[in-house]
Amino acid sequence: LEVFVSSQIPFGAGLGSSAAYSVCLATGLLIVSGGINIPEDTNGVEETRRGGEIPSVLMDWINEKGISVDHSVFPSFSDSDLHLINKWGFEAEKLVHGTPSGIDNTISVFGGAIKFKSGIFTPMEKMPKLSILLVYTKVPRSTKKIVAGVRQNHTKYPQVTSPILDSIEAIVLKSEFTLEEIWDLTNQDDNEELQAKRKQLYTSLQELFAINHHLLNALGVGHSSLDKVHHIACENGLTAKLTGAGGGGCAVVLLTPDISHEHISEVKVKMESVGFDCWETSVGSRGVSLHCCI
Repeated sequence: LEVFVSSQIPFGAGLGSSAAYSVCLATGLLIVSGGINIPEDTNGVEETRRGGEIPSVLMDWINEKGISVDHSVFPSFSDSDLHLINKWGFEAEKLVHGTPSGIDNTISVFGGAIKFKSGIFTPMEKMPKLSILLVYTKVPRSTKKIVAGVRQNHTKYPQVTSPILDSIEAIVLKSEFTLEEIWDLTNQDDNEELQAKRKQLYTSLQELFAINHHLLNALGVGHSSLDKVHHIACENGLTAKLTGAGGGGCAVVLLTPDISHEHISEVKVKMESVGFDCWETSVGSRGVSLHCCI
């Protein structure tokens, strides 16, 4: 058995690259071993989407091997198959991280967005697809050290850190409500009133992004490179916040629906001019998908 892996996700940047790899590997092995079936029911296929084109580096390998490929649009895996994929993806994550939370593999499998509290996962039923600019600062960081620092401060100054954590939780709850409102507008007929409402909601998200970024700085998980991303975004009418463990790694810039491609390109150029890497992508998308069948 020969496995070919290609990735557009930088490793060690707090983006869940190991979980994406683990889930894809688990899915492929389960299909090959007969543990799950290739989705064949074409009912509602029009409502599903392939998760993107096959990367050129993978197509080069396929062509080199002389392998024929079925480019059909496959429907989603069944719920039972997704849970089985998630189970084995989590086992693979244990080999990488020892005691992972299970968040990364779960979101890689099911897509969309999930809430995680006290070890319990709850899917968000109304999660709109949000366009973002993912910015990689290339600054290495240790999640273990960052988490230990937060824990130390919380033990030493609980009356200081507890209100910060409470405020972050309030931001999460308010953001969830705002996202649900955006979702509710998705299938409505577009008009000036709806556009104004959507703009107001995105403005709220931007404000929450900014507050969250500064609160995370107050907890001690920020970094000057992440602040640089935030400042560049603000200078260009956008907003950004750190993501992952902080201390370097990545930040996300929220892209509003009315932003032009030219504006996005300008922001990317400014980010890249200070040494950062950028990718225009989205959150709230589909999870593990079968792109093609060999």
